[in-house]
Amino acid sequence: AALAAPPAERKAARAMGAQQQVQREQQKLQAAYAVSLAEIIQECEAGGFADEASAIRKLGDKPETRILRVQTLPNKVQPPIAVDLPEAEKQWRTNLRKLRTEYAKELYLLSRRALKAGYPSHAWQLVQETARQDPDHLVARRILGYQREGDAWLTPFEAQMQRKKF
Repeated sequence: AALAAPPAERKAARAMGAQQQVQREQQKLQAAYAVSLAEIIQECEAGGFADEASAIRKLGDKPETRILRVQTLPNKVQPPIAVDLPEAEKQWRTNLRKLRTEYAKELYLLSRRALKAGYPSHAWQLVQETARQDPDHLVARRILGYQREGDAWLTPFEAQMQRKKF
């Protein structure tokens, strides 16, 4: 009869399985996101928005996970989509904003699962990607050390200096 694995080995195997599950889920999310982005890119290109299509294409780039990267996030809250845009442009901009917001929500939930599984560095990477996809994701911004003051995202030091009028 085979001997049962020691408790520490069983726990490590469960954690590894949970990590692999998180990675598989992340790959599925990325693949679905890439397909949706491609549709929006086609709309942009068909409407003559080549520069915007190029910028949207970069949103689908997979984040580098082997190095610690510091990303620059916008310091202003995203403005609402202008109502006076041509209908086709307003439509793809609205679709893109919704897609990015929904993708960011899924990434954040995945980060929580990675953290619960015992992989804080993977969770951190997912939080960073959450903020890259939705720069106004409140919880991701807080985790990354930002707070919202009016229409700006500030570090606590910046907020303190602003309150003191420095």
